[in-house]
Amino acid sequence: MRILKLLKTVPGFLAGIILGMGVVTTAAVYAVDGNPPGLFELDGNTYDAIPDPDGVGGTDYYGDDWDTVYTNPASTAAIATTFEDDPAPETIYWKGGSKDIENTTEWWHKDGSVPDKDDITNAYAAAYVVQPGQETGVHSVGDLIIYFGLDRYANDGDAFAGFWFFQNDISANLATNRFDSVPAGGHVGKNEKGPGTPGDILVLVEYPQGSGATPEIKVYQWDPTDAEGNNVATNLELVASFANAVCDGTGGTAACAITNVEDNGVPAWPYTPKGGLLGDPLPHESFFEGGINVTELLGSTPCISSFLAETRSSRSETAQLKDFVLKSFDVCGISVTKTCIVADLNAAGDQLTASFQGTVSNDGGISIIANLLDTFGSAVITDVCYDVGGDGSCAGDQVPTGLTGIGTNDVEFDLGPTEEVLYLASYSTTTIPGDLQADNSVEVYAYTNSVDVGNTNLAVASSSAQTYCEFDVTPGLEVIKDCTAELNAAGDSIHVTVYGSVNNTGNVALNVDSIIDTEGDVTASDFPAVLAPDTDYPFSKEFDQSINEHSDTLTVTVTPALGSPAIQIAVDDDAFCEYIPVPELVVTKECVDENDIFDGSAVTFTIQGTVHNPSAVALENVDVVDSELGDLLLDTTLAPNETKNFSKTFSPDLADLVLSNTSDNTRTYVHSDTVQATGDTVIDALGGSAYASTTSNEASADCDIDITTDISVTKSCSNSLESLDIGNGITVVVVKTDVEVTVKNEGNEVLNNLSIVDTPDVVFSSYPSSLDPGQEVTVTGSYYPASSNSPVPHEASFSDMVDVSGDGIFTTVDASASVEAICDLCVEPEPTPE
Repeated sequence: MRILKLLKTVPGFLAGIILGMGVVTTAAVYAVDGNPPGLFELDGNTYDAIPDPDGVGGTDYYGDDWDTVYTNPASTAAIATTFEDDPAPETIYWKGGSKDIENTTEWWHKDGSVPDKDDITNAYAAAYVVQPGQETGVHSVGDLIIYFGLDRYANDGDAFAGFWFFQNDISANLATNRFDSVPAGGHVGKNEKGPGTPGDILVLVEYPQGSGATPEIKVYQWDPTDAEGNNVATNLELVASFANAVCDGTGGTAACAITNVEDNGVPAWPYTPKGGLLGDPLPHESFFEGGINVTELLGSTPCISSFLAETRSSRSETAQLKDFVLKSFDVCGISVTKTCIVADLNAAGDQLTASFQGTVSNDGGISIIANLLDTFGSAVITDVCYDVGGDGSCAGDQVPTGLTGIGTNDVEFDLGPTEEVLYLASYSTTTIPGDLQADNSVEVYAYTNSVDVGNTNLAVASSSAQTYCEFDVTPGLEVIKDCTAELNAAGDSIHVTVYGSVNNTGNVALNVDSIIDTEGDVTASDFPAVLAPDTDYPFSKEFDQSINEHSDTLTVTVTPALGSPAIQIAVDDDAFCEYIPVPELVVTKECVDENDIFDGSAVTFTIQGTVHNPSAVALENVDVVDSELGDLLLDTTLAPNETKNFSKTFSPDLADLVLSNTSDNTRTYVHSDTVQATGDTVIDALGGSAYASTTSNEASADCDIDITTDISVTKSCSNSLESLDIGNGITVVVVKTDVEVTVKNEGNEVLNNLSIVDTPDVVFSSYPSSLDPGQEVTVTGSYYPASSNSPVPHEASFSDMVDVSGDGIFTTVDASASVEAICDLCVEPEPTPE
């Protein structure tokens, strides 16, 4: 954006132009239409001429012309241009106080009509500064030359025109029909801005009609105090007067004017002459143009803000004013550019550093004091120079005079007309815009008086520029957590190693808000409060636990140190590891043969064995249970590779034995059973239950015993005679048989229910009811063969049978035996005693 205000250092009047032929002035006369300076064609037409078009010599014209100023002002060398149309009945002077000798604050205007010859259809002006190579003996580098002109609706009469060049911004207020001034006050008077400062400039041009007529030009400045007592009219001091001031291309005047003496060219802008059509050529004496070297005539260069072209009733300073065209015309100007060099975060990621460069250009025709302000409070302007090499650096380059404030955001320096300087600036901030663009602007103010610097209301021109540096703010957070699980040497716990890292993968520092680990493995104290950019923060923790697996989540929440608005970032990672225990039990069982006992009535077995943990996992709740005998070991523990013994002696019932073999009177009985070992891992699974609820192993063993249930019997008998009283005083001699029986338990089992039966009946003496193994008993008895059931007496011998039996006390098996004895009945009598 470019804002141009009134310039203070130079009087404000540019030349009014009309064709004129001789020159009468107290000042030297210098050409404005020749080459050099070659700035503008004052040739009586609007189009660009071609030097020596016919190749036969003559007057050559150089520079711009009004068609170019209208169609493409940027292509011209002008520092300021203005162009304004004024279709009737717009803006004419109104009321008697509207005269050049009165301040603009007294002027009135309205829409209305004026005589056709006084009706301005367009007015224009262009300002140039003499550049190196364009100077002459009288035109110096930096001189301000202003070219101006107008065209009128009709050419049927003499032309009296005036051109005002105001230092204030003057405008026509359509609502009040008055003229406004910014700042207030209207005209700027001579010495008003300080001793030696000029007032506003009025150029009066009289161009009489007729063959051989020549224009007259007078230049005035506004001087309400008549400081030198030389005013020629109220408020007006005559600066110069020119007669016969016709522009002829030879460079013979400091001010000249020219008209189109013939009908010629169609201007680039819309124009309709009286009685003609749009697009018709300009009728003769309908177009006027001229120029003036303001700096040479006034001795200094004024700062012009507004341009007014007017028609008048006569050449008199007090003439009635007719039509006018008013437009801004900023001859004094300043512009600034700004571009981004680079914007990036610092190494710590907590500050943005941006650097910029730009130019400050004096777009006007006077030397100024430039005041360059960077609007960012912490910005630093580091260099200001004439970048002769165009390398964007001030190294070795000349700096402007009056340079102050380097190292701050507020610098001042002198800047000549059309000069341009390079400046370099930078700033750092912790405030990051949400759009990731470093927005920065500069303002530059032009002053003509050093005491005004800093009071922007007194600046004659100002400009500002804004730029955006794109930069990268990339917050990045990575959380890595893993773990390993191993069995400890004792086999009763898991050794867990938790490891990982919290990584800042971005380019901005991260403020740690919270670090939450569901199992408490990692805490905020394990990390710094701020995570530096592109930095990893590893961690590792080791501990033992009774659970076979470890599972948790690490959540890290951070806020980037830079960024607007601040946004929290939360990243988590899960860790899971487990050790799969492989529990194992080995159980053995055997019957201790040497301890297999049968005492005749009961069996006693002894079993023994081992339970062994061959695994690396400790076991608890180890039970060894016999399928028949019950608990052999209960609730014991086994360390890895530990063995424990067990044994038990027991007496099974017959029902617990299995008859496996019978040989004669010997039976083999077997006791078979299974032992089972079970156990739990000391290490639990997640949730507290044993990882392996049971690990088991089985072993079997047979205990056998031989039980012999057997009995034997022997028998002997003898006869004798015996007198037997049979009653009635009768005694008879009978045969008496004595029997002896020996019974033996031939087995290893106690025999119960011992029975000894003799046939024929013998009454035996008493005997035990049971026989221990190997025990024998002898019983005796007798009988009389002549008794009933005895053999007949006449037999010489007879058979006597004895039967024995008994029941095994354990097996209940019956053991029996029989024996027969032959008893002789012939009994030899006893010898008779001699």
